[in-house]
Parts: sequence; structure tokens; C-alpha cells
Amino acid sequence: MFDHYYGTPADNVKEKLAAGKTVLLEIDVQGAMQVFEKFPDATGILVLPPGSDELRGRLENRKRDKTEVIEKRLKKAQWEIEQARSGGRYKHTIVNDDLQEAIEKLVNLIKGRQH
Repeated sequence: MFDHYYGTPADNVKEKLAAGKTVLLEIDVQGAMQVFEKFPDATGILVLPPGSDELRGRLENRKRDKTEVIEKRLKKAQWEIEQARSGGRYKHTIVNDDLQEAIEKLVNLIKGRQH
């Protein structure tokens, strides 16, 4: 949606998993759906902003994007949230209202999966 296309080579992921490593991918919902297809045992962790007003404020405060881009991002975020929640593939949700707390929750989830 933002005209930026990235990819994580599946072979790299498979190699790390075969070596017993935990692989963390920071990807959008569309990318996650592809990962879930290739790796059915993947654990989805959805990281959400506290709300659409807060997300708008964060995007505007960055002062990196024009208004049209911010509107596009907000629209995509709403779509992604709807898709992620309706798809049932995300096993965990973290609300990023406090960055340090969100990081701690993520680290704890990952550590819990490693045991």
C-alpha cells in the first residue's frame, strides 16, 4: 500500500529455525499471512497502538510524512487491524501505549516460547 516491497527469504528463516533459533519478523499483516501459510506453527504477535487518535498523533509528530501519506497509513492500519483480528492467526496482542512495557511483554512472550 505504501509502494515499498520487502521480503524475508524463506531459506534464511528455515536455516535459523533448523539451528534451533527463534526468528522474529517485523512485518505487516499481509506479510504475516504469507508467513502463516509457509510456517503454520508460527506464533503471531499483533502490536497495536492504543487507538486511532494516538496513532494519528504519533504519525503527525514524526513530521516525516505529508498529510496524504498519513491518511493512507491510517487507512491501512485500520484495515490491518480488522484483518488481523478476523483471521484468528495472531495468538497474542500487545498494545503499545508504553514502549518499555510493550518491549518487556514481547521479550517475555519470546522467552516463554523458548522453554
